[in-house]
Amino acid sequence: MDKSKKEWDEVYQDNGDNLSWTKPQHLIESLNNIRKHLQQRRKPIESMLDYGCGTAELAVALKRIMGVNNVVATDITDKAVNKKYLDLNGIKFQIASRPNEVRTDQKFDLIICNHVFNHIDPRFHTEYLIGFKNLLSENGSLILTGFSDKSKFFGGKEEVSVKGQNRKVYSMKNLDNKDVFKDVGLDVKASEEVEREGTGTVLKNFVLNNQGDEKEV
Repeated sequence: MDKSKKEWDEVYQDNGDNLSWTKPQHLIESLNNIRKHLQQRRKPIESMLDYGCGTAELAVALKRIMGVNNVVATDITDKAVNKKYLDLNGIKFQIASRPNEVRTDQKFDLIICNHVFNHIDPRFHTEYLIGFKNLLSENGSLILTGFSDKSKFFGGKEEVSVKGQNRKVYSMKNLDNKDVFKDVGLDVKASEEVEREGTGTVLKNFVLNNQGDEKEV
């Protein structure tokens, strides 16, 4: 776990300015995706967790647009975030390397997990999903987004090594088996693949709702 934190400290050593997923167009893409899926939700969002927030720009934007008062942002490292900026926007930040490490005395109506599963070995997906489920309020929603195995850079594989870095990127193919969600008490409300035009990149989106009691990790 410490090794992973060290690796992400290095990835964000320049505050993430040179990373593709921190670009404004990708922030807008994520915002549009989340807002589209939340239009079908009946109850208002009163609490939100952005897990694996990176720079936390998405959390700030969602808080402003949706008017959510209670927002928590977490990441495995604090290298990418401006804590004073988050404080000014009323967002609580904490370091967490797994969902069960999130320190909270509340449940969340919405959890955003944007591209995090692309950096998690599929062997641990169930553990993470159970952790998210236990953080959700009754009928709370979890939105998972990541790169599909149909993305060009995977080259037909389910995982690839990152050039010049000691880490891998995994596709979302393991989650195509909907029993992965059902077994932990998450109901699939929506599932889609969206191609970024002209890039060869395909995104996989899941909208999941909490069902039933808490699970043991």
